[in-house]
Amino acid sequence: MKQHEHLPMLGIGPVYVVSIVVPTLAAVILRDLPVFASGRLSVFHIPLVIIGALFIILSALYGYRLP
Repeated sequence: MKQHEHLPMLGIGPVYVVSIVVPTLAAVILRDLPVFASGRLSVFHIPLVIIGALFIILSALYGYRLP
């Protein structure tokens, strides 16, 4: 095995990053358009925050533990 063998420059990493960054940027840029106003979940904000907090607490208590 060569001592100075490098990893390939391209792989799944750049594809994964682009597939996450592009929709995120599009959502941030387009969030104030009136077309997307119906997608707001202001009624469900408090229940979703509570559910999220419960999931965080449960994962901290019963989540996977590293050896």
